[in-house]
Amino acid sequence: MFFCKEVWRDLCRHSRKTVIASLVSTALAWFLLLFSGSMVANQAQLDQLAEEFQLRLTFMNASGTQTTGLVIRDDKLQELEKSKLVTRGFYGALALVQDGSEDDGSFMVNSRWLTQLMAAYTDDSPLEGVSYFEGYDASVFQGVGQVCLMSREKYEALGLSPGQEYNVTLLTFKDSQSGIGKEAFYGGESGFQVVGTFEDAGEVFTGADISLVCPYESLRTALEAFNLHVWPSSAYLVIPDPENLNPLKALLGELEISPVDSSLYTYGYKGCAAEINDSLYIDTAEPIQRTLALLEALYPMALLAVALLSLLSSYLLTQSRQEEFALERSMGVGKLRVFLKILTESGLLGLIGILMASVLFFAGSGVQLSAVVITALSCLGSVLAGGAVAAFLAARSNVLTVLASTR
Repeated sequence: MFFCKEVWRDLCRHSRKTVIASLVSTALAWFLLLFSGSMVANQAQLDQLAEEFQLRLTFMNASGTQTTGLVIRDDKLQELEKSKLVTRGFYGALALVQDGSEDDGSFMVNSRWLTQLMAAYTDDSPLEGVSYFEGYDASVFQGVGQVCLMSREKYEALGLSPGQEYNVTLLTFKDSQSGIGKEAFYGGESGFQVVGTFEDAGEVFTGADISLVCPYESLRTALEAFNLHVWPSSAYLVIPDPENLNPLKALLGELEISPVDSSLYTYGYKGCAAEINDSLYIDTAEPIQRTLALLEALYPMALLAVALLSLLSSYLLTQSRQEEFALERSMGVGKLRVFLKILTESGLLGLIGILMASVLFFAGSGVQLSAVVITALSCLGSVLAGGAVAAFLAARSNVLTVLASTR
């Protein structure tokens, strides 16, 4: 308690020097806050750009002329999802089905099978005029249950009831090994619970007459039961963090997913290439990233500069009070106590200045409080470091030399 009173008494006795030291600390803290604020502002610009540009990875054919009606390998989509570099956007796939109705034959694959088309989506966004039965909603597309939506015309023609199971024989498209075209592979019978109807299946598959739509995961599960694979016809994934761009491009190379090459002049249907819409983002973000990288590299130097200026300020103030400290030492006060008193005074003056600068900066800049607090603490650490060196130099000075020089 006596030590605190002594420190307070000294600060009041040297009020002019106290004010000067506080203003110096305020200026140093303001400088560091401006530096930190620039870093925060640049990072905020990058975050805003990432939201505005909505980076996507879209599967295409090799020349980039086709994004639908493709044959895409589902296992590669799964590898991309597992990497956590991207999140699922929208997938659309087609399967062939037979239900024994007159609709079989609306899509003829070859002379052996007369079939119709079933679509599989990861959400219901392509559908028009959707009406879910009671107890069901769009969340069915996020599950793995064997459910489907049926065109309203077909539903009424078959006279089905809400929630009734509808059995079909599944087939699937597959990329032809001969390289001539697509082939169809026979699966087996599978049941889907009808949970709603729709008016139009949308334009994901141009010109295709689709009477059934199921969740993507439902079709994947149903086909796996017959050792078949779902082959997406269109797919895009979302890139949530621009920092993922370079690792993602490296992963695409490992998965043998090539960039689009418009010089190929081909209209092939294989979804073996992918395009990332990052060119405009990169052109806009690169200058900001360079500025941010420079500021981050210089930040330790800014902290060092604050520490050195604080050392100089504290040293000059202690030099003006050399005789006072020497007299205390001559009366038996130890070096440690003198050191702690000088350090405490420097810390209090620094804290006062930093609080003043922080309050003013926070009120006028709009920077988040957490960022201001972190910078203020960093500044206080630098001030204390500088003050500690000055206190050490003052405490170890020779008492006799100081007293002799003041006579």
